Amino acid sequence: MAPTFASSLSVLIPTYGRAQLLPRLVAAWAALAPGEATDYQLVVVNDGSPDDTGAVLAELEAEYPALLKVVHQPNRGRAAARNAAIAAARGELLLFSDDDMVPDSPDLLTRHLSAQAERPGAWVSHLQVPDECAVTPFQAYWRRRLHAGTAKLASGRDLGYGGFWFATLSLPRTLLGGQRFNESFRGYGWEEHELGYRLYLAGVRARFLRGAYVQHHDPVALKSSYEKYVAMGRSAWTFSRLHPGATVRRWTGTNRVSRAWRQLARLEARGLRLMREGGADLSDQQFRLVLEGAYSRGLREGHSSRA
Repeated sequence: MAPTFASSLSVLIPTYGRAQLLPRLVAAWAALAPGEATDYQLVVVNDGSPDDTGAVLAELEAEYPALLKVVHQPNRGRAAARNAAIAAARGELLLFSDDDMVPDSPDLLTRHLSAQAERPGAWVSHLQVPDECAVTPFQAYWRRRLHAGTAKLASGRDLGYGGFWFATLSLPRTLLGGQRFNESFRGYGWEEHELGYRLYLAGVRARFLRGAYVQHHDPVALKSSYEKYVAMGRSAWTFSRLHPGATVRRWTGTNRVSRAWRQLARLEARGLRLMREGGADLSDQQFRLVLEGAYSRGLREGHSSRA
């Protein structure tokens, strides 16, 4: 039996304070051939950006009237922005992405459409970091860490309940059903995994789509990454509250054993000292310790706020 292709495809992108990235991003998505999809749409949600994102998007919408749909909302967080994008999308196949993810495969859309036709589910693109975003020692470490996670994955590999990476993930609207991102996540972290966990429990599987390359154009810095990991540690408690079982507590580190181990290992203090004294010129192991220390701090702060 011949594969059945989706006839409509919507790419959904939340954005906040990244005005300078948007012209390149929209042009890259516009340059892609939509394959068998007769209706191709790009939905960008401006989540109350404090910069000139609104003005930039207005110019882009005029430049790409047949492709680009812009939605503006007050700042409510990435979960709410993605939900707004879902509501505005007309596609039967939804491709979630981020404002710093630039497609690097001319056949990216065709690959997703073909994979969905053969095996409907959540298909995750092959993420890479370009040379221009791997200049500093921390950036180089981050690229090695990111690439190592997918270096040996075969296309079609089941990524488990933790593999729903909405950085660039396609999903049929029928499989999404009434599920949406939980808007109680206001800070950074875990909101996409929480939705992915619900989808996994409902029988949806996330699989790796090797060769469908997307470039992560985010020149990460140690200090900002530290703050993100702190925020992620706090958000872990939201995830754990929504799913109080042992699996999520173990996964997020909100269980007592993990928190006790982090405290005994003094991860928070050691990581903070390394960041302050060592600067950005650390070993891979030390960079890892800084981030684990940041996450430990977020777990502690999130737990204290619950008391």
